[in-house]
Order: sequence, then structure tokens, then C-alpha cells
Amino acid sequence: MIFLLIGILLYLAVVSDIIQTTLSMQGGGWITTRLAHYLWNGFLLLAGRDGNKKFLSHCGYILLGIILITWVVLLWGSFSLMLLSVTDSVVNAQTKLPADIWNKFYFAGFNIATLGLGDYVPGNDWWKFVTNVYAFTGLILLTMSVTYLVPVLSAVIEQRKLAIKLEILGPDAETILADLLQEKTYVMNHKLDEISDSLIKHTQNHRAYPIIHYFHSYKPEKAIVLQLAKLFEVYYLIKFHLKAEWQPAKIHISSLEDSFVNYTNIVRDVTHMNLIEELPEAFTYKELETKYYQLEKPNPETLEAINERRKVFHSLVIKDGWKPKTN
Repeated sequence: MIFLLIGILLYLAVVSDIIQTTLSMQGGGWITTRLAHYLWNGFLLLAGRDGNKKFLSHCGYILLGIILITWVVLLWGSFSLMLLSVTDSVVNAQTKLPADIWNKFYFAGFNIATLGLGDYVPGNDWWKFVTNVYAFTGLILLTMSVTYLVPVLSAVIEQRKLAIKLEILGPDAETILADLLQEKTYVMNHKLDEISDSLIKHTQNHRAYPIIHYFHSYKPEKAIVLQLAKLFEVYYLIKFHLKAEWQPAKIHISSLEDSFVNYTNIVRDVTHMNLIEELPEAFTYKELETKYYQLEKPNPETLEAINERRKVFHSLVIKDGWKPKTN
């Protein structure tokens, strides 16, 4: 009876995880999310917490494969446990003798992928029904796994496109802001809106397919975490340092701000990341101060609301294997 109960609970757990991961568009299931989180930490440890290690660039598709295998193994284990709960749940098709433990494992594995070879069959009508349920679930698992991979890989491509787009803007926040200030106001507004739209799309992909968080680039200029942290510095400069006469229209900077709020909330939710409570070092941006004379002294009170998001990016950079920027 205990095997039957564990088998049923395991079946419900894996099916709910598959459905939530592939269909809900609300992030990975409980098993998938935690498995990816702990495996990534293990890979990062093997790489010496060095984001430049090429090995880490293979982790994304390795994690995808491990997740799919985990679903199959759990489903197989669930069916096997249920079969083991009763002696004659599976019998030899010719002799009608009960199957032993290993043949029940064999029967369970075959039937979640195919209809078996016919050498072993369910012992009665109840087990015929259970076998059909698992055969149907196995078919659905294989189908949904394939259909899940396509949008995931598409989201990974969009993530890399965003990283390249942000890298093209400039090597650091100071350069990007300096270039923006050379543009006409409407051009700056348009660029901010375009970036906000791309960030919103990336955020929603992140919500639907959290696994893309672990598709790592070992090249800093292509690392999405570093590029978004750089973009956040640009927002930080515009919002808190740029004098009013130089600032873009409020609606455009608010759009970027809302995009960052949405992103930081979702990335914390889907990755179960523990924040590093230490605030990152504040930047002085001396080049902008001396060249453009348009930075004001930051007001500590106005920065309080943004500190939590600064912690998120600081944590993301470190947990992706990179060292935070210092003065």
C-alpha cells in the first residue's frame, strides 16, 4: 500500500510540474525550478565561480536535457512503485505467472514510451487502466517536451539579441549616456522606448521560460546579466544625476523604470535567488562630471527605493560568475 501511495503522489507531482513548466507561462514547476537552481550552482562551483569559463556556456542545454530526463525517470519510478504494490499487477503473457521486480521496471519503462512488446501484460482490468493512463501520460510528456523546446530556444535567441543590442550601445554607462546626450531629444526618447520594449519582452520570456536564465555566455560583452546591469546604470544616471534640462521626457524614463521593476520582481520570483544584502559600491562617474558638468549630487533619500533593485543586479552579476564593477 505504501508503494501505491508514493507512486500516486509522485505521479501527481511530476505531471503538475510538467504542466506548470510547459503550459502555465508562469515559470517552471517546483521540481524544475529547484533542480535548475541547484544544478547551476553546482556547475558554477565546478567552474570556480568564473563566468569566463567556456564550460558554463554549455550549461543551458545540459540543464534542459537533465530536466527532461528527470521527468521521464520520475514518471517511470512512479509507475514502477505502483506496480510493485501488488504481486500480480503484471504477469507473463504466456505463463500468466507474476512478473518479478526487474520485469515490472522493464514493463513500466516500455509502456511510458511505447505500448511494450507484449511479453508482459497487466494482471487485470484495473492495471490495464493504469497502464493506459501512464502510456497516455508518456506520450503527452514526449509531445510537450518537444513543443516546449522550440519556444525556449527562441527565447534564448531573443535574449542573445538583446545582449548584442545593449553591447552595441557602448562599453559602459558613461559612454552610452554621453552618446545619448549628443542625440536629438526625440532620438533619445525613441531609443529608450525601444530598449524598454525589448526588456519587457525579455522579462516575459523569463517568466514563461525561466530556464533561459541559465543559458550563459562566457564572453562579457554577450552576457545578458552584465549588459542589463550596465543598462541599469544608465537608468540610474539619468534618473538621479542628470539635470532636469538634459533629461528625456518623463514618460520615457518612467517606461524604462517600470520595465526594470518588472524584470527584477520576476527574476527573483522565478530563480528563487537569495539576494546579497551588501549594497554594491556607488560609482562616481568622474568622466561625465568633468566633461559635461551635468551631474548633480545624489540625494540619499531618493535612492532608498532603488537600493533593492541595485542589490538584485549586484546579486545577479555575482551569481552568474562575474565580478561587480568597481571604481
